[in-house]
Amino acid sequence: MRRLSNMGNSEKFRMAKVSSIQRRATQKVLNVNAEVEIGSNAGRVWSLLNEEGTKSVKEIIKRTKFSELEIYLSVGWLAREGKLNFEEQNNEMYLSLK
Repeated sequence: MRRLSNMGNSEKFRMAKVSSIQRRATQKVLNVNAEVEIGSNAGRVWSLLNEEGTKSVKEIIKRTKFSELEIYLSVGWLAREGKLNFEEQNNEMYLSLK
């Protein structure tokens, strides 16, 4: 591979453009993978609530072993679909299915 300092400007531009395209393609793949993972996690949260009824967010984290971020992304997904009820009790959020 040639050193960057030995390349002409047009060759540097072409390499930068290819690199930019590769970064965008990689980002699209990561976005698709993240969307699939969030949807899958949301399905697991929905199944838990469907099988066991109302749960606190802390209980859901313990049962699913998801990180707090994964739980909130999953809850956001389900909330956007209009599938959740929210209730606050003693400064703790409880979730149930509609």
